[in-house]
Amino acid sequence: MKASILVIDDEESLRFTFGRFLAFAGHRVVTAGSCEEARERIGRGEFDLILMDVSLPDGSGLDLLEEIRRGCPDCPVIVITAYPSVETARDTLRMGAFDYIAKPVRQRTVMESVNQALRQKGRSEAKEACRPLERGKKEAHGDGYR
Repeated sequence: MKASILVIDDEESLRFTFGRFLAFAGHRVVTAGSCEEARERIGRGEFDLILMDVSLPDGSGLDLLEEIRRGCPDCPVIVITAYPSVETARDTLRMGAFDYIAKPVRQRTVMESVNQALRQKGRSEAKEACRPLERGKKEAHGDGYR
């Protein structure tokens, strides 16, 4: 199942690593290193799945998750964090995240969650575009992995 996936993480090495193994699995991957970049990417693209960190340099990943859920209610979001806690896990899942994974992550764990989320979503041929997020009105720069 090939999908368009947005990876949001402030660590460039993780964006690169996730991008590579997701692209190797045949997915189209676009990356963002901040909340603002993520808003820009979402505002100009359609994503089947979002993989995101909780801690981002310009805002809370939980706030961004809330925006994503409003703008893209049918897009599964997998949350990854280096600082796992019961409270954060509870909050992210209550806010509609598909899964919550603690760093360090294994490729197999991420791929299992991605595949499960995409299967559950039951991707149809007609994708519904995400509505632009509240603050996501800037023109985005940069390309994803192809």
